[in-house]
Amino acid sequence: MIPRELTPRKITLPSPGDHPIVLITGGALRHLRFAYRIQQEFGQSVVGWYQVGGRRPGEGAGTRPTWMRRLALAAGDPLFAGMKWPDLKRYLSEHGVLTTARKAGKILFERLGPGAAFRRQRRMIAAERRIFGREIESIERGARLEPVVVDDPNDPDVVAAIRALRPYFLLTHGGPIYGKALLEVARGLAINQHSGWSPEFKGSNTTDWALYHRSLDHVGCTVHVPISAVDAGPILRRSRPCLVGDENPEAIFARVVALGTELMIDVVKEIIRDHEITVYDQPAHTGRTWLASELTGRILRSIERDYRDGWLREELQRVRSF
Repeated sequence: MIPRELTPRKITLPSPGDHPIVLITGGALRHLRFAYRIQQEFGQSVVGWYQVGGRRPGEGAGTRPTWMRRLALAAGDPLFAGMKWPDLKRYLSEHGVLTTARKAGKILFERLGPGAAFRRQRRMIAAERRIFGREIESIERGARLEPVVVDDPNDPDVVAAIRALRPYFLLTHGGPIYGKALLEVARGLAINQHSGWSPEFKGSNTTDWALYHRSLDHVGCTVHVPISAVDAGPILRRSRPCLVGDENPEAIFARVVALGTELMIDVVKEIIRDHEITVYDQPAHTGRTWLASELTGRILRSIERDYRDGWLREELQRVRSF
């Protein structure tokens, strides 16, 4: 659970009487499970939950369409990359919905190829429902908070609202890169859950890239202190999930996420108890930061082919034979 190849150091944190927690998440089932588990473990200490895009549970869409956010992150296209909601509204008013949809479809087709993006999304939803569905139905009944849906957690108004809650912990899972002003609102520590094996695999879709490179040693999750560089802050915990040979890549990713949430809970409990924690600084220029736009249809089809051909099952048998 700790990266023994890295040099450890202790950090001491303030020891106030309380430890308010603010959450920032995405809007998928895996993010809901994260938020509900944190509330289940820490109860009234969780004083705020901000969801970046997506939908409120049981309600309509958030203030910015989820597909636009994903497209902006994945496409690397000059039209959409970095586009804010006012820009989108202006583009829609000038060009209409059909033109906007055609542009988005063209980008997805060019980046991912015919069918790859849609098959992946369908399998991801199915995997999360199968693995998280019943648990979420159970634990959400005890949740105190529902999310406040925002476009950009780095917006000064959002940062001010979070600062007013005086969080000791700022716990993040999903969403964009968090700016310095937001991270500094935590009186104790900001902590991020990364579904990848840092420092070797940072950035987006890192479980996919580990599977693509047939590197089971790098299928795992990292809980770390976020800094301005992507997934590069000091590591607090890191671990690998238990893998089963007949599970598809999307189910493997869901299990990586679930394990990361439990590691996050373990870290928060240790800090509350001891007000100090061991961190492991990531060496500079180690590993690679993967961009969302690099996960093309060719890469996805290669991962699918390995799965269909039984590579994971055979690799697990080989590893377990030692």
